[in-house]
Amino acid sequence: MTGLPNDGARRVALVIGNDRYESLPSLQKAVNDARAMGDTLTRLGFEVLRLENAPRRTMNQKLVEFTGKIGRGDTAFFFFAGHGIEIRASTICCRLIRRGARQRGGTDHRRGHSDGFPH
Repeated sequence: MTGLPNDGARRVALVIGNDRYESLPSLQKAVNDARAMGDTLTRLGFEVLRLENAPRRTMNQKLVEFTGKIGRGDTAFFFFAGHGIEIRASTICCRLIRRGARQRGGTDHRRGHSDGFPH
């Protein structure tokens, strides 16, 4: 039993866990938290898209896939475990960054700065 009504609407989740970062300290439990959340959502009847230790481009591609699966009346669930930053009361997920990369519209990551996701 899933605990959710079977009304024909889809239940789709995107679950991302990022432990490894090149310009930020690594985390130890974000991927495990994402795995636990994904497993729980699967038991609750969600179709779960999972991503671990993904760079921005991969996360953006998965977001496009995720939003493409959502229709009117569907339930969508997004979960992110990893580094985040807050800018003017908005929390932004931090993506993995490649050392020395300068992203379009981003900051110079060679100096160890981080910007948000999506860009």
